[in-house]
Amino acid sequence: MNNLPSSDYSRFSPNTISDNSDLLFPQSSTQSADSSDSGTSLAQNVQPYLKGLGDDVQEFVRELTLLERSINIVTSPALVTTSEAMTINLKNMAYSSGDTGEPHQARPLIKSTKEGIHVISKRPKIDGILRQSQIPHTTSEALFHKGPEQATAELNEQITKDTQGLITDFLKAKDLDNPDMAFQLVTWLLQQVSWRFPFRVMNEKESSEMTWENAAHSEIQWMESGSVQPIKHIKNKDYDFVAVPVMESGMKAVFVLPPEGETNPGSEDLNQVLSSGLTTILGKSGSKHAVLTLPKFKFNYQFTKICEEAEAKGKHIAALDVDENGATVAAASSILSYDLHIPPEKLLRFKFDHSFYLAIINHKNPNDPRVIGMAQINHPGKS
Repeated sequence: MNNLPSSDYSRFSPNTISDNSDLLFPQSSTQSADSSDSGTSLAQNVQPYLKGLGDDVQEFVRELTLLERSINIVTSPALVTTSEAMTINLKNMAYSSGDTGEPHQARPLIKSTKEGIHVISKRPKIDGILRQSQIPHTTSEALFHKGPEQATAELNEQITKDTQGLITDFLKAKDLDNPDMAFQLVTWLLQQVSWRFPFRVMNEKESSEMTWENAAHSEIQWMESGSVQPIKHIKNKDYDFVAVPVMESGMKAVFVLPPEGETNPGSEDLNQVLSSGLTTILGKSGSKHAVLTLPKFKFNYQFTKICEEAEAKGKHIAALDVDENGATVAAASSILSYDLHIPPEKLLRFKFDHSFYLAIINHKNPNDPRVIGMAQINHPGKS
C-alpha cells in the first residue's frame, strides 16, 4: 500500500437491501425555503443534534488546508475524534484522585461498522481502568512478558485481517519503548457500501475518449451507470451533491462535484458548503434520475496529529477503494498518551471528470449522523 505524505499539527480544544429511509429534518434547520435543485444556497442554521456531522466535516477541511491540492486525501473524521475523546477520558481517569467512576465514553461512537479497539497498557493503574471499562486491552504485565515486537505484531495482524488487508503494518514497536508513555490506544474500522445499481466499466475505446481536468490520462479507468440511477440531488453554492443508492440500510454515499474551474476555496467557505450540503441531502425526499460517469480509484493517506488536551500524539491512516461494485473505507487511529425508462431529456447527467469529494455517512442514529469516511479525489490515477 502506498503511503502519501503525512503532516503534523496541533488541535486546540451503522440488513435491509436498500436505504429508502429519509431523515425528516425540520426545513428551517437544514435548508432554506428556496433551496431547490436550481442552485440557491442553503441555510447555515444547523440543529444541535447534527453537530457531530458538522464537526466531522470541519475535521476533514482542517486537514485539507494543510496540503497542496494535487494530493488525494481520505480521512475518517468520526474515528479520529472519538479516539481522541477516549484518550482524554482514559488519561483523566488514570490521573484523577479518589474514585475514578465509570468512563463517560467507554467505546467509540461508531455504529454498524466492523470496528476494533484495543489498548496496550504500560501501567497497572491503567490495567484496572481498562478492566473496569471492559475495553479490550493488553495488560502491562502481558506487555512485559511479550515485549513490544510481539505485542505490536499481534495487533497489526488483527488490524490487517479486520480491514481486509487495506491497513497493514500500522503500529511500530519502537513507540512502546518510551518509558513515559502510559498506554497506546488503537482503534480501527471497515465500512463497505455496495451500489444498489452497479456501474459498468468502460472499455478501452470508451475510456480513451474521457478526460480528467481536460487532459487525457490513459492510467485512469472509467465507469458509467449501468442503468439510470434514482439519485438524490441538491445544489449548494454551485456544488452538486449526489447521493447514490446503496444496499446497506442507514448508510449514505454522497459524491460532491464542485463547479468546474473552482480553485482552492477558503476553508471556512468550503466547511460551510460541505456541512450544509451534506446535512440537507440527508433529509432530502424524492428522487431524480441520472446517468453518472466516474473514475475508479484506490488510495490511502496518513497523518499525525497532536491532541494537546490529552498530551498525546495520534497517528491516523485511512484507505478508500471505489469501483463498479461499491466503496470501501478502512481506517485506523493510534494515540499515544501521552432503473427506470426516462426520456433522455429528463435525465440529469453528472460527469465527475475533475476534482471532487466523497462522503460516506452513517445515519442509523438519526439524532447523530457521523461521517465514517470523507475524501477529496484530485487525481484518480494516483494511488
